[in-house]
Amino acid sequence: MGRKASTSDHSCTDLLNSLHEQISTTPLLTPSREQWDIEGNWQDCGDILFIDSQYMPDFAPWADFSVKTLK
Repeated sequence: MGRKASTSDHSCTDLLNSLHEQISTTPLLTPSREQWDIEGNWQDCGDILFIDSQYMPDFAPWADFSVKTLK
């Protein structure tokens, strides 16, 4: 794995595009409110994608990408 991407190295658009590509190729989990004990109303929060922790290392290049609308 290479060094982390930062907004000084790439434009925000480039980082968002590469993150979107990573998300689109990563298997997503289907949440279950009952089994996962999810509280609150998250339908109004926009798109929430659940990714298995085994894939989190794949997202390391965006660890310092500080865009407040992405978590």
